[in-house]
Amino acid sequence: MDKETDLINIEQRATVISSILAGVTVFALLTLLGQLLFNDIADISALTLAAIWVVGALSVVTLFGARYCRNGRTQLGMGLIAAGFLFLVLIIPFVVKGRAIYTATITVGLVVIIAPQLLSLRVINRVVSAFVIVGILSIALDVWLPYARTIPTVRPYAVYVFGLGLIILVVFTAIQYHRMRLRTKILSFLVFMPLLIVASVSAFFIVRFTAQQRVRIEQDIQASVQEQGDDIFAFLANADADIQLLSHTYALENYLRLFQAGASEADLAEAKLVVQEEFVNFAQTRLIYYQIRFLDATGQEVVRIDTTTDGITTVIPEDELQNKASRPYFAEAAKVQPGELYISPLELNVERGEIERPFKPVIRYGTPVYLDGVLQGVVVTNIYADFFLKPLSQISDAAYLVDQDGYFLLHPDATKAWGRDLETNVVISQELPDIANELPTISDNEQFLETQTDLFAIAPISLEGETTPRWFLLNARPLQAVLAPINLALEPVQNVLAVAMMLTPLLALFISQSIASPIMQLSEAAEKMGQGNFDVVIDVTTQDEVGVLANTLNQMSAELGELIESLETRVAERTKDLTLAVDVSNQVAQVHALETMLVNAVALIRDRFDLYYTQIYLTEGTTLRLAAGSGQVGQQLLQRGHTLLIGPGSINGTAVAEKRSIIVADTANSPIFKPNPLLPLTRSEMSVPLIARNTVVGVLNLQSAEPEALTDENLNAFEVLAGQLASAIENARLFTELNEARASVEAQMNMLTREGWDNYLDGVRNREFLGFAYEAGRVTAVAKPAPVHQNQQKWDIQLLGEKLGELIVEPPANASLPPAAAELIQNVSEQIAQQIENLRLLNDAQRYRQEAETAVRRLTREGWQSYQTQNDLPGFVYDQHEVKPLNLSEADVPEQYVNVPLQVHEETIGYLQLDNVEKTLDAGAQQLFTAVAQQLSNHINSLRLSQQTQQALAQTEQLYKVGSALNQASDVQSILDVAITPIKPEGVNEAVLMFVDLDKVGQPNILEVLANWRLDGNASFPVGTRFTLEEFPFTNLFMSNPQEPQFISDVSGDARVDAYTRQVMQQVGIGAIVVVPLTIAGQWVGILTYSWPMPYAFSQPLKDFSRALINLTAPVIQSQRLFAKTRAQADKEHLINVITQRIQEATTMENALQTAVSELGRALQAKHATVKLDLNELQNGHS
Repeated sequence: MDKETDLINIEQRATVISSILAGVTVFALLTLLGQLLFNDIADISALTLAAIWVVGALSVVTLFGARYCRNGRTQLGMGLIAAGFLFLVLIIPFVVKGRAIYTATITVGLVVIIAPQLLSLRVINRVVSAFVIVGILSIALDVWLPYARTIPTVRPYAVYVFGLGLIILVVFTAIQYHRMRLRTKILSFLVFMPLLIVASVSAFFIVRFTAQQRVRIEQDIQASVQEQGDDIFAFLANADADIQLLSHTYALENYLRLFQAGASEADLAEAKLVVQEEFVNFAQTRLIYYQIRFLDATGQEVVRIDTTTDGITTVIPEDELQNKASRPYFAEAAKVQPGELYISPLELNVERGEIERPFKPVIRYGTPVYLDGVLQGVVVTNIYADFFLKPLSQISDAAYLVDQDGYFLLHPDATKAWGRDLETNVVISQELPDIANELPTISDNEQFLETQTDLFAIAPISLEGETTPRWFLLNARPLQAVLAPINLALEPVQNVLAVAMMLTPLLALFISQSIASPIMQLSEAAEKMGQGNFDVVIDVTTQDEVGVLANTLNQMSAELGELIESLETRVAERTKDLTLAVDVSNQVAQVHALETMLVNAVALIRDRFDLYYTQIYLTEGTTLRLAAGSGQVGQQLLQRGHTLLIGPGSINGTAVAEKRSIIVADTANSPIFKPNPLLPLTRSEMSVPLIARNTVVGVLNLQSAEPEALTDENLNAFEVLAGQLASAIENARLFTELNEARASVEAQMNMLTREGWDNYLDGVRNREFLGFAYEAGRVTAVAKPAPVHQNQQKWDIQLLGEKLGELIVEPPANASLPPAAAELIQNVSEQIAQQIENLRLLNDAQRYRQEAETAVRRLTREGWQSYQTQNDLPGFVYDQHEVKPLNLSEADVPEQYVNVPLQVHEETIGYLQLDNVEKTLDAGAQQLFTAVAQQLSNHINSLRLSQQTQQALAQTEQLYKVGSALNQASDVQSILDVAITPIKPEGVNEAVLMFVDLDKVGQPNILEVLANWRLDGNASFPVGTRFTLEEFPFTNLFMSNPQEPQFISDVSGDARVDAYTRQVMQQVGIGAIVVVPLTIAGQWVGILTYSWPMPYAFSQPLKDFSRALINLTAPVIQSQRLFAKTRAQADKEHLINVITQRIQEATTMENALQTAVSELGRALQAKHATVKLDLNELQNGHS
C-alpha cells in the first residue's frame, strides 16, 4: 500500500513539475520572439534564429513530456524533458556566445531539485552526472570554440525566465517537503543545500566585484562629462564682463552725446568711426564673437562688426544694416535694468528673416545703454557656439546637448538637432523618453540614468548667476561597452565557479548516499514490518546510532511477532463470541411476541455460549421482575414471581442502577457475589444492563460453572448481544403497542362509520331503511327488510369490517350460480360499500357546507346588527348636484324607483335605489346597477370589518398595557388602580377589590376587602373589612355566576337584584354596577366591582374589557396572597428560630425559662406571660 501511495505521489509531482517546465520554456520562447518582433534584437543572424529554434524545440518537447506525465507515462515524459534540456545545454555554445554558463548552471540546478523527488538513488547518480558532464562541456565549448558567434546585446530575459522556473520549483519542493519520504528529504537537502551555498557565495562575489568595477567606470565617465560641462561654463564665463565693457566705452558714450546734442553729420560720422574701431579691436582680441553690434532705441543697427572663424573682421556698411526691433533679443535686452544682462537661448543665427547657412549656432548677450537715465540703445554680442559644440561631438560619438524645453542643440544625428529653429520639433521625449522623464529631477548627486541598452552620464550646465540648468549635457555609452571590461575580467572566474557549482551536487550525492543508504535500509525494514512481515533481520554493519537502531528494530520485530501471534488467537476467540452474539440476535429479532422472544433468547444464549445459567430481568418501577430463565431453575423462579430491588442489594440491581456491566470473574474471591441455593455450581457471573434509547429496560444475567469464563475480554460480545436484546425488547413492546393502537383505530373507524350511517339514516333527513330489488328487468324500492329464503344467497356489504347492508341474489329456478359468480358478487358488494360510503360522505360535506354558510350568514347579520346598535348608520342621496345625508323620516316615497339589495353572504344589509326612473332599465344598465351594488356591499362590509379590527387591536393593546402594569404592581391597591384606570372615563364612582377565602374543603367562606376607591374618597367598605357569606348583603348577586361578569345597568329595575339587595345598594348610592368574578379554573379568588351612582348604559368595549379582567387580575391577586402567606410563614419561622437560639444560649435552667417567657411575651406583645415548671403535675399526667 505504501509503495502504491508513493508511486501515486511521484506521478502527481511529475505532472506538476513537467507542467511548470513546459510553462517556463513556452514563456521563454515568447520572450525571445517578443524581443525579436520589437527590434530589441538588432543583429538577426542565422545563429540568432538557430538559438530561437532551439528554445522552440525545447518548448515542444516539454509540452509533449507534460502531456505524457498527465497521462500516467511518467518515465517517458520526464525522459523527453531531460533529453530536451541536455540538447539545449549542449547546443547553446554553438549559437550564442556567453550564455552557456547560465544555461548549464540553471539546468543542473533544475535537475538537482527535481531528481530526488522522482528517481531512485541509483538513477539520480546517473542523471545528475550526465547533466554535470554536459554542463561542463558546454562551458568549455563556449570558451574555446574558434569561430565567431552571436554576442547578445540585450538583456537575457529568456535566462531570467528559466531562473524564475528554478525558483518556482524550489518553492514547490519546500511546500511538498513535509509530504516526502525520508529518503527524498535527505537527498534533497544534502544535494541542494551545498549547491545553494556555493551559488550564494559565487553570486555574492560576482555581484560585489561587478558593482565595484561599474562604480569605477561610471566615475570615469562622469568625470569626463563633467569636465566637458565645465569647459562650456568656462568658455562663456567672461562674456558678461565683455559686454559690460563694450557698453561703457568712451567712444560709444561720446557718440551718443553728440547724437543727443544734434551734432552735424560729419561729427557723428567721425564719432561712429571711433566706435567701430573699438569694436573691431575688441573682436580681433576675442575671436569667439561672431557679431558685435550696437542698436539704437528703435532697434536699428548702428554699428555691426562680423568676425569669421578664421579671425577675419568686417565692418558692415551702413546700407546693409538691419532693423532688429522684432527680434526677441533686442526687445528683451531693452527691458532689463541698467547694468543687467539678457542672455538668449542657444539658436541658429538669422539674417534678413532666414536662418543663415551653413548653420551658425550662436548665443547672444545683450545689455541696455542709458544716457542721463534715458535708453539710447542696446549692445548685443553673438558668441559663435561651434567653439564649444564641435569639441563635444569630436570627443564622443554619442554626445547630446538638450535645452530646458527638450530640444536637441547637439545630437549624433545632425538632422535631429535644432528642432525648434528648423521646425522639425524633434525633442528628447520622442528620442529618449526614459531620460526625458527623469531630467527635471536630476541633481548633482544623481547624474546617471540607464536604459535597456545605454548608460547616460549627465551634466547640468548653468551660466553665471543662474539657479536652474540652462542645458543638459548627455554622454551615452552602450551598456555592452561599459560592461565589456567587467565581463572580460569575470569570465574565467564565472567559468570556474560554474564548474564548481556543478561538481558540488556530485560530491553531495556521494556523501548523501553514505548517510541515506543505512537509513533507507532501516526504512525498508520498517515498511516490511508495517506490512506484517516480522521475519525481517537487519544486517548490523556499524556501531553508531544507526547500528543501535538496527539492533532495536530486530528485537522489536521478534517481540512484535510473538505479540501478534497471541493477539490473533485472542481476536479469533473474540470474533467467535461476536459471531455467536450476532447469530443469537438475528434469531431473537425474528420473534415479535415479547415473552416467547425472551424464553428463546435465554435458551439460545446458554446453549451457544456453553453457560451454566442465563436469565433476563425487566424493569418495573423500582424493581426488577424475572421475565425469562433457562432450565428448570428458571421455571421455578418464574413460578415464584422472583423480583429484585434496583440498587446495591445485588449485582443485577447495581448494574441497572449504575448503567454499567458488572463482572464476577471468580465467585470464590468476590465480596459482592451472593450465592443462590438453586445454582450451586456458579463460579463466574456477569450482569449486563439492557439499554434502549438511553433507558434501562432490563438486565441480562450470565452464569458459568468455570471460573474466569466471564471476563472483560468477552464483555464486548455480551454488550453487543445486550444492545440487540434491548432493541428487540423495545421493538416487541412497540409492536404490541402498535397492534393495540391499530385495533383501537379500527374500532374507532368502525364506530365512526356506524355513527355516520346512523346519523344519515335517522328517519328525519332520510329513511331508516333503504333497499332496492331487481326483478323482471325492473328496479323497485324495498320498503322494509325481508327474511332470506332458502334458495337465496346473501353477501354482506361491509366497510372497514362494519356491516352496512346485504346483497341478496336468487338464482334461476332449478339452477345454481356459476363458480365465478361468487367472486364477482363479492367484488360488486365491496364496490357498493365504497361507493355508498363516498356518497354519504359527499352528502355530509354538502350538509356541513350549508350549515357553515348559514353560520356565516348569521354571524354577518349579528355583526351588522351589533354594529348598527353601536353606530348611527344614515343613508345618503345624490340629487344631481351633491351627495348629502338621507333623513329617512322626511324622505318621500317616489312614484317610480328601482332598487337592488346590498347583500353580504346573501344577507341584506341595505338597498341601493334609483328614484323617479321613467323607463325600465335595459339589460346593460341593470347589470351595471347590480355590479355597483355588489361592489358597494363588499366594500362597506370590508370597512366595517376593518373598523372592528382596529377597535379590537386598540382594545388588545390596552389589555396588554393593563396586564403589564398588573404584573408590575407591588400591592393590591396598585392592582385596583391599574384595573379601573381605563374605565374611569366612563364615569365610574366607586370600585372595590375583595378576596374570597376558602374553607378546608375549598368552598367560599369569607370575603375580605383588599382595596377600594371612591371618587369622593369615602369608601363604602374600608380596607380589611371581613364578611362571612351569610353576613355580606350582596352574596347572592356577586357570587351567582363565577364564569361571566354581571352588568346591571339599573339596580332599581333589574330582575337579578332582589329587594333586600336593591335597598342596600340604593342606601350606599349604587345605581348601576358591574361585578367581575375573579376565578382560576373555576375556583374563587376574589371579586372586583365598580359602580355608578345613577343607571348607566354599558358600552360594548366596557363589557369586553370587564371580561378580560378575569384572566388578567385573578392570577395577580392569587400571587399576591401566596406571597403574603409565604412571607408571614417565613417571619414566623424566623421568630421561632431566634427564640430557640436565645434559649439555647442560656447556661442555666432559670436563664432558659426567663429567656423563653421574655422573648415570647415580646414577640406576641402580650401584657403578661408566665412559664411554670411543676414536676408533680407532670407525674400526674399533666403537661
